[in-house]
Amino acid sequence: MGVLLSLPWTERFKPKTLPEIAGNYSAAEHLLRWVQARLQGRAPKRAALLHGPPGTGKTLAVELVASSLDLELLEMNASDFRTEQLVGRIAGGAALQAPLFGRKGKLIFLDEVDGISGREDRGGLSKILELVRGSPYPIVLAVNDPWDPRYRTLRDLCEMIQFRRVGSPSIGARIRKIARDLGIA
Repeated sequence: MGVLLSLPWTERFKPKTLPEIAGNYSAAEHLLRWVQARLQGRAPKRAALLHGPPGTGKTLAVELVASSLDLELLEMNASDFRTEQLVGRIAGGAALQAPLFGRKGKLIFLDEVDGISGREDRGGLSKILELVRGSPYPIVLAVNDPWDPRYRTLRDLCEMIQFRRVGSPSIGARIRKIARDLGIA
């Protein structure tokens, strides 16, 4: 219990299953259904594009979907791999390799794609499009604003899944459940 108590509150009480996600459970469930369909070759779109404000559970939903389906999760932040060469080397290489550790498959997650900007990140977005078109594994991307004109082609290739701001009632319900679990309510 000592180790658990030393964890930050946000880690200690982080949701461990999709139904525990406050406020955006339906979006997380949509993502789960899309990943399952993509793994079975039934998804009409090559990738999923999660969109919504920061702090709405996009990254958490991807982590929980990968865990619930026993998929190896390859997670990258666009601010760390902005150029065509880096996207190709990191994400492209991962898309060609078999999953590790006996996992049932792989899920590739490119977070904060809106961190890729214009001239200085030349080719990064086009390499992501190439990856989406060619990956045998499901690819999930996350952006805050999907309606930026530079994402038009990406939107056309992706299942759009919106995450909304989490309202006070959802947050309150989650806090009350944590309090009950701890025996303090």
